[in-house]
Amino acid sequence: MTVLIPKTVLRCSSLPRAFACPPSVVGDALEVRVGGAEGEMGNAGHEAMTGVVDDEPLDLDAIGARWGTDRDELGRIVWYGRKVWEEIGRHFRAPLRREVALRVEIGDLTLVGHADLLDGGTDVVNGLDWKFGWLDLDYYDQVAGYATCLILAPRSQVREVRMTVVWARDQQVETYRFDRARCEAWVEGLRQRVLARPGAYRVGPQCTWCPRSHACEAMQARARQDVAIFGNVALRDQIAAGLENLPQEEVVSMLRRGKVVVTAYESFREAVRRLVETNGPIDSGDGHVVRIVEENGRRQIDTERAFNILKEEFTPKEMNQIFEARPSVMDEIAAKKAGRGNGAAAKRALQDRLVAAGAIEQKPVRKLVERRKPKGETE
Repeated sequence: MTVLIPKTVLRCSSLPRAFACPPSVVGDALEVRVGGAEGEMGNAGHEAMTGVVDDEPLDLDAIGARWGTDRDELGRIVWYGRKVWEEIGRHFRAPLRREVALRVEIGDLTLVGHADLLDGGTDVVNGLDWKFGWLDLDYYDQVAGYATCLILAPRSQVREVRMTVVWARDQQVETYRFDRARCEAWVEGLRQRVLARPGAYRVGPQCTWCPRSHACEAMQARARQDVAIFGNVALRDQIAAGLENLPQEEVVSMLRRGKVVVTAYESFREAVRRLVETNGPIDSGDGHVVRIVEENGRRQIDTERAFNILKEEFTPKEMNQIFEARPSVMDEIAAKKAGRGNGAAAKRALQDRLVAAGAIEQKPVRKLVERRKPKGETE
């Protein structure tokens, strides 16, 4: 017989971590609310894609400043997201509902969450969840939670939910279909695998954003082990000699674990920075001090004021190097000039003209990444 923690409340955004490491969401508290806030780029991306879905002009400078994100990176993500929406948007029926609050109580279990986008269907509902990170984690259980909230809610008339996860950076789309039977089976799996027998903490990719990682004994033990491994001279010599003799799974495992070490260091460095800003310099005791210094930042040129002066000094080619064109800004200006409802067409027309003139060049870059194998549509 399954025994549940009284009044267990789980956010849908925490469900992938719940299945990967049940103790991280099941504790002694009567109510467990987990998930954490989205990253700044995720917040900025969600705000921008709302404008894309509505075909409204975007002020990416203002959005980037509001969330403290890199403007150019945000522009690239929105560009990719726009291309995906142009392909899948036709499957969503008006009216479109955004940031839809969802909640369902199933016995002593309560699921809550916010769906990025749902269409106006009543019998069959189409939903979308934007992801602005990389294709690394599996969010099936998160969208299963959304579907469960819609289908198993009291007096619900929804018989099918089609949830689409869009990875904007990778332009990958994964669609999952849920009916009542699938949702009920998924809930039973949640009860049996997560709530009834949480077991021991498990270290994995989910640790990066876990709010309990700082106090997790498994995480601390792995961190100590990883520091020892990456500080091992013999291992460094082996790596320098070549990785061909290491099993492939060991290479990937070390790559993942190194990422956790780096993430932990970056979090520690940020905490030290806040400490110094609050309390002043820290003395190392060996003649050094850690303090905050102020340096000159990057020079910025007011293009409108500088243009007439600079064109007297430089050739058009040199001017192009000085004022590096940002395609994302060009697209947004073109959309604003075209007016509401005409923005997408105006950007496509401008893009076609520039491509035909050979004025746009996009060179491929080669980066080492780890990505989860994309899934096809789940029937």
